Amino acid sequence: SPHHQQGDAASRLQLVNLKAAAQNIGLDTGSVGWAILEKLVHESDHHDAEWTEIWSVVTTGKSTLLLPLESSSSHDKLTPEFVKDHIILCDSSSRTSVPIITLSGLRGTLNYNKLTFRSTIHPDSRIFHNLLVPSTRTSALSALPDLPLISPSSSYPTYAVPAHS
Repeated sequence: SPHHQQGDAASRLQLVNLKAAAQNIGLDTGSVGWAILEKLVHESDHHDAEWTEIWSVVTTGKSTLLLPLESSSSHDKLTPEFVKDHIILCDSSSRTSVPIITLSGLRGTLNYNKLTFRSTIHPDSRIFHNLLVPSTRTSALSALPDLPLISPSSSYPTYAVPAHS
């Protein structure tokens, strides 16, 4: 149908723009982040329901893609679950103690250039579904219980996240 082809053309253009932006900030074409973009390009052509959902969140859900700089290997399995771990939902452009949720349900905070995961939310829960919708995200984030405090001896997973937009 012509409408379906228009949607495909718009998606392809968004992907081209996304890849161009990634190259402009210096993302190496041999990195895991680039492999994620390539996977999104490839899978968006096949109309698989899970990948379509991921692409929809990336393009319309006011999300942030985390594109790892590490070198990619042919052994890396870029599953929908892996990619969902690299898409964050938040409600702020600030980088000071911002609550985030990944599309896979990991929950934590972004504090300057450090992302720390400290909890999870089940992706089938009502609160998670409210987080997916940009218009209900603010109220859903504020309704979440407080995260556990980070003690100096804690071993929560923490990642460096350089600032790029």
